[in-house]
Amino acid sequence: MIFFFKIYVLSSLIFSSIAGTSINGIKKEASSWDVSFFSDQEKDSITNQNLKQATALYNNKKYVESLRLAFALFEQTKNNSSTKIHYLVTNLIAKIYRQNKEHKRAIVFYKKSLRLILLNLSYNKDLGSFNNRDYAENLLRLGGEYQLLKMNDSAVFYYEKLAKLNSLTDEVLGF
Repeated sequence: MIFFFKIYVLSSLIFSSIAGTSINGIKKEASSWDVSFFSDQEKDSITNQNLKQATALYNNKKYVESLRLAFALFEQTKNNSSTKIHYLVTNLIAKIYRQNKEHKRAIVFYKKSLRLILLNLSYNKDLGSFNNRDYAENLLRLGGEYQLLKMNDSAVFYYEKLAKLNSLTDEVLGF
């Protein structure tokens, strides 16, 4: 009986050490994959944090600091796979220029953000139902910027596009 008990303990130790080695091997293998996966997520997370910081600076009327950070993000997100973040950064830059009464520059960035909505199919998938709201907001802002520059024909052009939208719901109009 003692003999069988010793064999049982010995075999348990051997199997547990073998099992521990194989689990450690699996952990090492998985961790090398996780590093590359999480580094992409970490980049997006840092970009999101920087975008939130730039937006907070904008909301606190620190336009110069916000614009600096937004332009750094703009360059970072140009070739990024997340068109949504690039759109948000581009739109923030346009808003900053608008607040500083630099209407010509605001128009440039509102048009860039409008192009991101219209031409990029992955953006449309990313945003889903918010697409119409962003599109409507951009048309309204562009019309407003042209109106402030006393370029009424261009303003009317964007206002008419806005009026032709079929999906002018409360959500779209509530921006």
